[in-house]
Amino acid sequence: MKCLNCGTENPEEMKFCGNCGRTLPQPLPVQPMQPMPKRETHTALIIAVVVVAVVVIVAVIALILITAPKADLRADLLYSAENDWLGSGGTIEVYGMIYNYGDKMGGGTVYLHVYDGYAWHDYEVPTGVVPANGSEYFYWDGYFDPMDDSSCEVEYSIETG
Repeated sequence: MKCLNCGTENPEEMKFCGNCGRTLPQPLPVQPMQPMPKRETHTALIIAVVVVAVVVIVAVIALILITAPKADLRADLLYSAENDWLGSGGTIEVYGMIYNYGDKMGGGTVYLHVYDGYAWHDYEVPTGVVPANGSEYFYWDGYFDPMDDSSCEVEYSIETG
């Protein structure tokens, strides 16, 4: 070990310089390498946070959908049936008003279930756009051959879109 004061080389085990008596620098003790501590993963905590976040997001979306203004379509429909008497065929007309009792403009489909006196027939008729708190005229007709105008019936339902 070299003395920092006089530059004399001294054996490694010496604590003081053999020439000038100064304290020699001591080598640092060699420490064995310690393995890095393992990082603890908090998988359960991470999963819990993700689940809570998803539940909160779903709840917020549901609240928005529940409180958002919606269209509320209803109908006041009438029908008439006329037989042409020539070939026992005829026309059934369905007409009336589609009312929107909701706070949002909307439309949908009117599902007609029409009985021509012999069989039931199903039809889908778009309502068009009905303004919020407003109404739109509705008209549909169909020709049936044969048809018994004395026993015709029309049933309907409305699905908002």
